[in-house]
Amino acid sequence: MNQTEKCYWQAYLQINSEDSSDFISKRFRVPKKLYQKIQSAIKRGAPLYECGFYGELQQRAVDEYIRDSLAEIEKPVRKDYDDRDEYEWALEEYQDEVEARSECSIERVDIEDPGDDVRLKAMFVGRRFSALEDCVNETVNFSLDEESDRSVSYSVDVSTDANGAISDVVIIESVGLCSEDVKSSSYEDCYPDYYCVAELLLDELEEELEEED
Repeated sequence: MNQTEKCYWQAYLQINSEDSSDFISKRFRVPKKLYQKIQSAIKRGAPLYECGFYGELQQRAVDEYIRDSLAEIEKPVRKDYDDRDEYEWALEEYQDEVEARSECSIERVDIEDPGDDVRLKAMFVGRRFSALEDCVNETVNFSLDEESDRSVSYSVDVSTDANGAISDVVIIESVGLCSEDVKSSSYEDCYPDYYCVAELLLDELEEELEEED
């Protein structure tokens, strides 16, 4: 990496309003030294959320999201309006929108961590469970629902080897509930809560079987 190359990382924000949630993926810029800290932690196998710089990553993602969101709002120009009252009304609307976006309710900020997938697999690979007792060289899909401060549904594929032991675990889909009414519900992609996925999957897999001699 040269001195002028820009460094970016990925964040996932949950932004709540009165009756809905938005799940937003945000690519944001990080200083070179902070980027190097991220890479060092990943190489060591350290979860990013346990690192001292995690809060800084979250704040940078939020700041850049708000800055970009405000830049999308076009400020009214007086010469574009024949009537002064119309201009003042448009200006008031603009100011209200700026205030609303500046003070948006950001419920959660997750920072992408490539090590999350590795650690999830390590928890299960090589283990045998009663729910997969008859599954050999197969892939079984599990639908999991997280019910905490957010409503998230997961689709997880669990593969087994020739001995029925788990050989791979892959999160196929992670979607959060944005809004729900009598007629329909809408969902958006969001970052998985890996700890929650592990707990939910363990419940589905039932009892762990002893290793065969």
